[in-house]
Amino acid sequence: TCNEDSTKENKCSAARCGKISESETLQCPSGQCCNSEGYCGTSENFCYSSKGCQPLYGVCQCGENNDAGTCSSDYCCSKKGYCGTTTAFCAKENCQSGFGKCEENGYTCADVESKFIVNDNSNEIVNCQENEDGYVSKLTIKNKELSNDDLNYIYKLKTLKSL
Repeated sequence: TCNEDSTKENKCSAARCGKISESETLQCPSGQCCNSEGYCGTSENFCYSSKGCQPLYGVCQCGENNDAGTCSSDYCCSKKGYCGTTTAFCAKENCQSGFGKCEENGYTCADVESKFIVNDNSNEIVNCQENEDGYVSKLTIKNKELSNDDLNYIYKLKTLKSL
């Protein structure tokens, strides 16, 4: 039943979202946010990470603007203030550190070399350079210089053999 409080939160007509049962999950309609109670909407009560927004089921806002808060684990907060997991959200130049995880800001050349098991010379790390902060800025594998997107991709691999 609808009451005054649920009407204020738009719950009476709001779509459901989130984990409904062990085998069923529901996404919000495009552009809507899934709040902590499993309802879709577009106000800060639905969209702000600080209010419990669920990025797996809809859009979530984050960051220092409007006190939107920190994205849930494994999500990055873009400079535009939204939670996501792609390079558009996670690459160092696109990401708000402190409001979620950010890629490419924690790997040294030693980290990269120890992470990858190279069984033959086909993917040999030929050149690894670090920036002034001590993190990888340039990585070359057998005469192929890798872009930032390549670097973000390989950080997620278990072995260079996958390239």
